[in-house]
Amino acid sequence: MNNLQTPNQLYHSPYPDDEIDLFELMEKLFAQKWLIIAITFVAAAIATITALLLPSSFSTEAVINEPSSANIAAWNSNITYIASHSENKASDQYLSTEEAYQLYLKYLTSPMARRYAFQKSSLAGLASENASAIDKTALAGQYQTFSADLSITTDKNNNRTKVRYSSKDPEESTYIINQVLLPYAQDQFLKNLNENFQAQVKTKKRQLTSQIKRLESNFISYNRLRLAELEEALAQAQAAGITQLRTNEVNATILDGATYLLGEKLLKSRIDAINKRAEKYRFFSTPQTEDNAQKPYIRGVSSRVFELDQLDNLEPDFSSMIPATIEQPALVPVFPSKPNKKLIVALGVILGLMAGVFLALIRIALNNRKERQKEADHSYPIVAGHKVREYSDSDLRPEPARPDAR
Repeated sequence: MNNLQTPNQLYHSPYPDDEIDLFELMEKLFAQKWLIIAITFVAAAIATITALLLPSSFSTEAVINEPSSANIAAWNSNITYIASHSENKASDQYLSTEEAYQLYLKYLTSPMARRYAFQKSSLAGLASENASAIDKTALAGQYQTFSADLSITTDKNNNRTKVRYSSKDPEESTYIINQVLLPYAQDQFLKNLNENFQAQVKTKKRQLTSQIKRLESNFISYNRLRLAELEEALAQAQAAGITQLRTNEVNATILDGATYLLGEKLLKSRIDAINKRAEKYRFFSTPQTEDNAQKPYIRGVSSRVFELDQLDNLEPDFSSMIPATIEQPALVPVFPSKPNKKLIVALGVILGLMAGVFLALIRIALNNRKERQKEADHSYPIVAGHKVREYSDSDLRPEPARPDAR
């Protein structure tokens, strides 16, 4: 009798059975097979429809690397002439393959190149077509989408750069890379070289012009100073009545300090020679006329004028330069890169199966709870043909102790 449990104790027992019968659980799961199959089918159908409705995106990729020395020889061959007549060393102005490649990547990854490529893409056209006026918000949104679809990464180990772009149109993805982005960077590279070369040519011409002016200015200043000295000596010779040089009375040491001893006749001859010297030569700083066209330049000016003529006739052609070697051009993709329809459907089936099993386990747990409750309500122990009274919580309370109990 003491081992008998009340129905409430049977029902509220926290661990009525510590063991889990896997075979029984599998049987119950198999009984819920149609629920699991239905949920899995619904999830697979939703995943399939989603995969079919998602827009396809086609990605392509171009791989570029450093150029060869022959590809940048046009710059080095033209810069040699300027460097050979400049104070700077020729090696300081040579362009190495790494420098050319880094300069090319600078323009390839610049915001201007990205903006230019965006203007050539269909996203820019969509932004302008959908708005009656230029909607800056829509345009900015499309530009962000374009920037997310375009990626340029460089491997520092081998300097190989990958240019990748994704678009809804497979031909457009190839066009943006091969016909827009890479040519734009090359054009900017060549433009920079031409501007740099022309700036060096202008600098060299300014240096030569400055040297010519300095030589001519020194020549004129020297003649004026010498002419003033001779005129002063002539006045002294005339005052002393010295008409000609007397070689037996003076020597070279005395003449250095007393030029008037040369005599009036010799001094006038030298003065006349100096006056004619200015008319004998032509000056670069004065306009050329028919009278002085055949006259020579003074010493040192002729070679520099020749260099100026060479610089004026120098027309470098850098169009043959290739700042980056295209190891792999962007090819037209055949299959879309996104979305991965097989993966989406597979995930839908897996998630649907997991959801179906989860719901089936919840349903099994609810059924087990109902069964235990029914067993607790109807399975009472029988003692001597009498039904045991169900005890309540008040019956389980201990009786109060009596005062006379010891």
